[in-house]
Amino acid sequence: MTYPTSFSSSPSLSDNVTWTGTVAVKATGESGMSGYQAASTTTGSMRSYPLSVAGAVWIQSTSVAVYGGNRAFPGGSYKAVVLAECVAQ
Repeated sequence: MTYPTSFSSSPSLSDNVTWTGTVAVKATGESGMSGYQAASTTTGSMRSYPLSVAGAVWIQSTSVAVYGGNRAFPGGSYKAVVLAECVAQ
């Protein structure tokens, strides 16, 4: 799963946007899933989890976008995308 590193749509921006974020296990449905966060790996904005127990897991993506060093963003509509993907092993 990733946190956003760009807007998928936004008004025209004349300055840089700096992104920071985290991806973390928020809750699990089974006690055998408690080690998922510790066993995860991070590459850039993506965190990978070795899911090995049947059940539900809730993963939270949080991000902060800072415009032009800390200026206000121009008015308009902004959208960013979080990618979550499950690949069978």
